[in-house]
Amino acid sequence: MRVVASLLHASHQRCLLSSDGGLAMTPVFSVIGENRDDPDHLLLIGADGQYYQYRLLDGTTTPTDPDDTWVIDPNPLPPETLFGET
Repeated sequence: MRVVASLLHASHQRCLLSSDGGLAMTPVFSVIGENRDDPDHLLLIGADGQYYQYRLLDGTTTPTDPDDTWVIDPNPLPPETLFGET
């Protein structure tokens, strides 16, 4: 899953604009699990500590709460360690 996390972040990296028109930080996520019933839904944790589900088919990311429908990696990498960010 850790390789997928790096690929996911690299392939969906976007430059965001803040409300004042300046550049904002790019969201950083770590893949920590997948849905038991639909492996095309990945469970992410953001650098903000919020959980998100990522739908591979259309690339949508929405906030979620982990429950027993998710298979969770017991030792995920924290998002801030991706790409050498600490």
